[in-house]
Amino acid sequence: MRRLLHLVGLLFLLGAPVGPAAAQTAMSDAEKELVGGFELSTAERDRVCAVTLKADAAQFGYKLEFDKACAAAFPFTKDIVAWKLGARATLQLLDARGRAVIEFDEVETGMYETERADGVYFLQSLASLGPPPRTPEELVGDWNIVRGERKLCVVSLTNSKFDQDSFVLKLNPGCDSAIVQYGLSSWHMDRGELLLVSPRGVWRFEEVDATSWHRIPERGNPVMLVRQ
Repeated sequence: MRRLLHLVGLLFLLGAPVGPAAAQTAMSDAEKELVGGFELSTAERDRVCAVTLKADAAQFGYKLEFDKACAAAFPFTKDIVAWKLGARATLQLLDARGRAVIEFDEVETGMYETERADGVYFLQSLASLGPPPRTPEELVGDWNIVRGERKLCVVSLTNSKFDQDSFVLKLNPGCDSAIVQYGLSSWHMDRGELLLVSPRGVWRFEEVDATSWHRIPERGNPVMLVRQ
């Protein structure tokens, strides 16, 4: 007993950790792959904030860091001080006593999901998110509406407000009569899609690359929107 006390005292003097932190095991390969930036969000993405999972050892796992928006968007994050992979490879975010405040299951590579009493939450790696969706400012300008090899119209996507949620769309001279009759008059973005709107309905476009979008769903000869 005296020898054990002497050893503990020696470790203390040398600065070696005693207790749970001393038992921290080496980071597994699976945990190493998780180190980096993540986005925490609700299923509706009406609340979003950034989380960084670190490789630095904490008492019950590894350190993490939330951005300043997290505390207000997700109050439960105020109690979280560490992370680790638990049983069945669940990703656990832990409080100061080592208890899981929230626990995620992997649903696809880089994306984790959990359901709590207050809703469904996702934790997704920034690497798997891809580039951010286009902003309206990036799309302002003149665009060709094209079907196959035929140019149907040149439309101007302006930054002038049409209403609270959309902007004015102008048809340039020489547009196909069907486009004129359809009466496109405004445009806006919706979850990464570009919407051209008329009183008769909506044309939805999905980005192909920085200068072209294709109409969805496709019907026969596809309609493209190509920047001039």
